[in-house]
Amino acid sequence: MDRDFTGTCLGRNGGGLLIFIRKTYIHTLEVCSQMEAMLLRVTHNKCVSNFLACYKSPSLKNVEFIEFLDAKVSTIDLSEPIFIIGDLNMDLNSVNGKLLQNFILDFNFQNFINEPTRTQAKIMKRNTLVHNSSTLLDVMIHNKSLISSTVVIDCPFSDHKFIAGSIKLDKQKPNECVTWARNLSEKNLNLLSNILANKDFSQMD
Repeated sequence: MDRDFTGTCLGRNGGGLLIFIRKTYIHTLEVCSQMEAMLLRVTHNKCVSNFLACYKSPSLKNVEFIEFLDAKVSTIDLSEPIFIIGDLNMDLNSVNGKLLQNFILDFNFQNFINEPTRTQAKIMKRNTLVHNSSTLLDVMIHNKSLISSTVVIDCPFSDHKFIAGSIKLDKQKPNECVTWARNLSEKNLNLLSNILANKDFSQMD
């Protein structure tokens, strides 16, 4: 997905999203034209999972991106696994990530990346370090417990680090669905009808 300058997410020249996956695993693919995001529905081991890969430009308002996430997640059957992965440029370790923190709590999700993924150092003259900041911008958000492990790895050409996770996708056991109901036989229906016919509903009228 190349960066689209006509959509909401304007940014610098170049960039975009890239996903490598075997074609036979892809059930559906949606490219979100108004955001730098791709939604994949994947089938593996007879298990259906949803992957939402995102990049939020720093120029895009946090509230606009959270509204996009909320709307997109609301279209997904959350009985299925969902993984939200990407650089969201909202530091979960600061007030800048408050909206994202609330989004995760509202949907009962969990972010499995717990250490900073970007480190910046500002060097003044004479090699004097005056500022060093660490932020958690790159996430792996999930609604179940299929992520067994994650790791944050230094990157030699960027101040962002790599994130990686191990996901176990096994055939899902069907959830037993129980519906409680009363057995309304013809006899019981007639009984209820007679009871209602003898009630005074004039107060409601």
